[in-house]
Amino acid sequence: IQKGPTLQQFRIIKIAHRHGWYEVPKKISIRGLASKLGLSKSTVAEQLVKAESEIVGGFLKKSR
Repeated sequence: IQKGPTLQQFRIIKIAHRHGWYEVPKKISIRGLASKLGLSKSTVAEQLVKAESEIVGGFLKKSR
């Protein structure tokens, strides 16, 4: 059973946050993130969704 994001997911979220992915409007595109990380756009997008799901799931579980 996974408890929170993997190390790779944590790294991706950390860099995404640092470069403004979670700001409105976003300060970096998925293409820009992928370039900074040396990964494909699809990998970055998939790992962000999985990490966010783990984080939100954990938050909701604690909120019950």
